[in-house]
Amino acid sequence: MQKVKNFPTSQYHAVKTKKSRICLHHTCGSTAEGAIDWWKKTPEQVGTAYIIDKDGSTYEVFNDHYWAYQLGLKTPNRIEIEKATIGIELVNEGGLYERNGKCYTEWNKEYTEPVTKQNWRDYRCWANYTEAQYQALAKLILFITEKHNFKPLLNQSIDFNMKVLQTHTIVNHANLRQDKTDLSPAFDFQKLNHFLSLI
Repeated sequence: MQKVKNFPTSQYHAVKTKKSRICLHHTCGSTAEGAIDWWKKTPEQVGTAYIIDKDGSTYEVFNDHYWAYQLGLKTPNRIEIEKATIGIELVNEGGLYERNGKCYTEWNKEYTEPVTKQNWRDYRCWANYTEAQYQALAKLILFITEKHNFKPLLNQSIDFNMKVLQTHTIVNHANLRQDKTDLSPAFDFQKLNHFLSLI
């Protein structure tokens, strides 16, 4: 695991809080560096403790005992939920636009890597997550849950359902907000479970 150097302390709350869950996200971009650079430019203290690049490289952005805004909830207990949640970002372009049989990113760049096609939340094409990311994610999940002493109870759905916070310790952003597309239909929960079982 590589630690991100010079990530501004002003971008997160350097206060230790008890952790009880993980939330999985994707970046809607193509590199870990791009996501980290964007976080550095935002004044809202947005970010996640970890980010996993397409080749499986895992970066610790800030100490996972600390917290930053990652969920954007509107519920009365939103700050409590943020403090208790460790975020993991997967580098992934997310939803893609389809034109004339080809897929394009939000920046109108043709996307030529493998995709999953499924109509969901205003998109039809989705960038696939990489094998290396599933392997790295499995290792990171078990590292975090052992470190913070909670069971890895994975919610295996991308449906919006805030009740997952009461039943699972590993959720994704789409579970908590209807306007988010991470994780996407391209995410293979069975593959993640496979790698979790090998560790």
